[in-house]
Amino acid sequence: MRNTLAGMFQSLTVRNFRLFAAGQLVSVGGTWMMIVAQDWLVLSLTDDSASALGVITALQFAPLLLFTLHAGGLADRHDKRRLLMGANLASGVLAVLLGVLVLAGGVRLWHVGLFALGIGLVNAVEIPARMSFVSELVGADLLPNASALSAAYFNTARVLGPAAAGLLISWFGTGTVMLVNAVSYLATVAGLWLIRPDELHRGARRPGAPAWRTGSGTWWPSPTFCCRWRWSRWSACWASTSSSPCRCSPRRSSTPMPPPSGC
Repeated sequence: MRNTLAGMFQSLTVRNFRLFAAGQLVSVGGTWMMIVAQDWLVLSLTDDSASALGVITALQFAPLLLFTLHAGGLADRHDKRRLLMGANLASGVLAVLLGVLVLAGGVRLWHVGLFALGIGLVNAVEIPARMSFVSELVGADLLPNASALSAAYFNTARVLGPAAAGLLISWFGTGTVMLVNAVSYLATVAGLWLIRPDELHRGARRPGAPAWRTGSGTWWPSPTFCCRWRWSRWSACWASTSSSPCRCSPRRSSTPMPPPSGC
């Protein structure tokens, strides 16, 4: 029994992954609080208009469907850790600005739509970078276990976040919930800041060359490309944000080659 439990949480023995997972648990919980508060705000501004709520939701999630394949290429060419820090700081700033507008009483529906679109664009960059960053944190051997634990803490945040949002909205209003969400992004930024870059499992990158094409012309998807491809299918639904192992099916080649790390 003890060995089974140790195997279930094996990737948590990696310091970098522990820091990342702890920050993500707080941040994702805040994100779900923000989603509930945003929807409540839209219904309050529009006298319970289902059409307005649908438009705001589309503005937030359409960038994930349209731009993830292109924005995910940044993760192949740049430092994922710094990219994630920038994306989380940008999301925090957007949440602060919207929260201040709500508390000041000057928020309008078009404001909510504009901020929803901005958060969607940031998420289009952040999500593929985050999913592929897990393999750098733990390496190929622990990637399945780390992906399973990532799904676990995402699902935990999905339960705790909306529950906490309901209480905070009834006590303090939607503006306060948005500010709390902004603060929650700092947990992820702090975790990323404390990560030791020299302990990351980074492969060699070739700037200017596609990450999925080898010298022999054989098409081999990179780990990040796998995640971008998965998100092109599932990004329309927020439930797909839980990490899972990439499964690639490269076409046959006359020259046998080992599979890429992370897939």
